[in-house]
Amino acid sequence: MPLKAKLDDREVISVLCSEEDWSHAQHASKGAGGRLRMSCCDAPAYASHSPLDLRYFAHKSGYDRCPSSGESDQHESLKAAAARAVQSLGGWQADVEVSGNGWRADVLAVRGSIKIAIEVQLSAQARRRTGARNDRFEASEVSAFWLKGRNNHFNDFGDGLQAPVHGTSIREQMESVDVAVRNLLGAVERQVRMANELARLIRTIPGWVYNINLQGTIPACFELQRESKRQQILLGELGPSLLPTVFRPVDGKQVGADQFAGAILQLRMNALHLRGYQSSSFQLAPDDLSNSLAHQLRPILEGNKTWQGKEHTEVVPGAFVHYPEECPDCETRFLRITHLLIGHPRRPRTLPVKVVHDEWRWYEPILSAAALLSRKIGLPLGPLVDDGENVYFRPKRVDQKCPTCGERAPTPLISHDEALHAWPGRDEHFRFRLPLPGKGWGASTRWVKQPAPDAAAWDALLDAKRANRQEEREEGRRREELAEAERKRRHEELQRQAEERRQQRIADDLARKTADEQRAIEARCQAEEDRQARVIAQQEERKRKLRTAAETAIKNNERRNLWLTTGNSYLRSIGDTVAPRPIEVAAQNKEGLERALQLLRSTKF
Repeated sequence: MPLKAKLDDREVISVLCSEEDWSHAQHASKGAGGRLRMSCCDAPAYASHSPLDLRYFAHKSGYDRCPSSGESDQHESLKAAAARAVQSLGGWQADVEVSGNGWRADVLAVRGSIKIAIEVQLSAQARRRTGARNDRFEASEVSAFWLKGRNNHFNDFGDGLQAPVHGTSIREQMESVDVAVRNLLGAVERQVRMANELARLIRTIPGWVYNINLQGTIPACFELQRESKRQQILLGELGPSLLPTVFRPVDGKQVGADQFAGAILQLRMNALHLRGYQSSSFQLAPDDLSNSLAHQLRPILEGNKTWQGKEHTEVVPGAFVHYPEECPDCETRFLRITHLLIGHPRRPRTLPVKVVHDEWRWYEPILSAAALLSRKIGLPLGPLVDDGENVYFRPKRVDQKCPTCGERAPTPLISHDEALHAWPGRDEHFRFRLPLPGKGWGASTRWVKQPAPDAAAWDALLDAKRANRQEEREEGRRREELAEAERKRRHEELQRQAEERRQQRIADDLARKTADEQRAIEARCQAEEDRQARVIAQQEERKRKLRTAAETAIKNNERRNLWLTTGNSYLRSIGDTVAPRPIEVAAQNKEGLERALQLLRSTKF
């Protein structure tokens, strides 16, 4: 479905022409004069509509169709959507099916010197093929913008401008193309505005000359030169696709370390920050672009603001805060260094107090300077020790040992603030290369001079501190004596309480033993009484049984022998043979049995 034809030798674009021109084209296609002809092959044409109400031109029957007529309805619809999006933006002109030196653009968007070829690529296309086509576009100073269909969503088309086409239906894809084209042309307009305003700003700053690097017809990078210094300024509104700068380090230095400002400058309005340039970008205000650009870049191009990164350092002076110290154990006097001031004395407030710690590779020259100071003053230098902390740029106290007895020196008399603001010395004991604090675009730290504090006030401060320390030591000794007496009293009290508890345990054990013995005796007595009661009960039971048996025998008038044996009493028949027979009772008649019963009753068992 071609979108372009010639009406009376005048080109007509179906999707962009007016209703009047389209009506004339339809009327001409019905005539026989051949007024409407195809732009591609000059064959007679007619105007028609697709099922989606898309205007297009077609070859009349009976004429061979040229190769340009083989595009799909989907491709033609997306091409028409791109052309309409371009034409709807003020200042832009759209043309379709434009041919050049080795290239043919689906849609060509033109505004002034800016030319952008919008290509709808639905079929799969390799990166090498895309690069070759981009080279042909760039040779004609045309920038290519690829609208990638579903077959190319995951294909990398290189560093060129590109956007995927989303949606499942043709209407959804046409809406996606409309949004992508509008976003692209809006970003191009903002990038061109930034380039124009930047060029005006550079011309107002003496000494700078510039060259603009174009990607096709779109400005992408400014190359500034000032004597032997260079500065790159990237326009990042279109993202990294148009930028020629690579991200890898050059000669061991990070990208932009050789720049006039210490880093590559990056400008943007609505786009995201581009990573890889080791510095933050500048976001400009679209409604006040000129003033925003001048406010951000003028101090940098005039040399008043630079990028301060991890690789930047500054040489600063340093001084020792020192005074004579006396060992509390052996009373040896030695040189006490309490703080190492970096940047002191000429700018005491712009950098924090930095002190010596165990990073000897940093502080070996400083320790040599401390030894020179010791020889100059005439006092031995106590060995320096640290407090175990290793934190960079955090104020930290220097501890020392007595050079004679090796005992740790007492707590310093001077605090961090007093060392920074009350130290009267203005000697520069050493010089120190210091990384700049922080990271970002900022003015270089300026040197500040401060009047030296009074030396007499410093001596008075030390005397007062020593007196306070002596009072604290005496108070500490008194507190220690009181604490020792209290500890001794508490120890004696604890011993007394322990002895009382021991005696109480012994008494409790003895009482418990006595009670146990008494309970055992009572238990034995009770057992004996129970045994005797059982014996008596058994004897009574035997007597009862004997009497019952005798009475039964008398009653029954039977001849029986009654036998009594130790431990058991019972009656047996005369025929039984049981020995021994201590008592034998026999009766031949009733009278004899009664006498025997009386005998039994009178017998004690």
